[in-house]
Amino acid sequence: MTAFRAVLILALLAACTPRGAIVVDPAAAEVGTVRPVFVGTSRGKDEETGTDYARFRNPDTRFARFDISIPPAHQPGRITYTAPNSAPDPQTDFLTTREIIYDGPSAFRADLSRELRKSPPGSREAVVFVHGFNICVHDVARQFGQLIVLGELPTCLTPVVFGWPCSKGASYFNGKRAIYDDDAVVNHFVDFLVDLKRSGCEEVHLLVHSLGAAVVSRRKTLDVSTSSWYA
Repeated sequence: MTAFRAVLILALLAACTPRGAIVVDPAAAEVGTVRPVFVGTSRGKDEETGTDYARFRNPDTRFARFDISIPPAHQPGRITYTAPNSAPDPQTDFLTTREIIYDGPSAFRADLSRELRKSPPGSREAVVFVHGFNICVHDVARQFGQLIVLGELPTCLTPVVFGWPCSKGASYFNGKRAIYDDDAVVNHFVDFLVDLKRSGCEEVHLLVHSLGAAVVSRRKTLDVSTSSWYA
């Protein structure tokens, strides 16, 4: 347990550090071990830069999946990714092999349900990572993939990310206000948990980092909605 906690802290601290390039390499699926990471996010697109899953709020939750290749040569306690302007190495780098953007919640739930049914009844669980401040959804998915292997999480735990519009740069307090001054972020989160239940998820484990804890700790809103989880 102590070793797992040390790895957990190392992986989560990486969310506050500069990131490498986002690389989608389908060929890496033939080299590494692939784990899917399912994503629900209330982040929208930056129309000025064309950046998707940006810091701007989207009125509806969007759904995606990133398949992360775990390199065969990875070393415990070491995080490896492709540096900017460098060629990816599937032997050593954690890479995204596929990105799926779902048309809506129904398609998301159907695919997640298929993944959950790979485990027997009674073991169909998900671990939901609620990220912190100033990180993009792609990086969250990749770093969560790293955490899965470094923490040796069991395969019955399906990795899921909830991405919220966390702002960036010096605008930390804008991200904080997005949580405390408006119920939209927390309502999206609660609705997302209900989507997991409808997909056949029997138990949810929450893993939060930094300002993401504020999303989860809005207990007043969560308590109002928890009855729908058991409906």
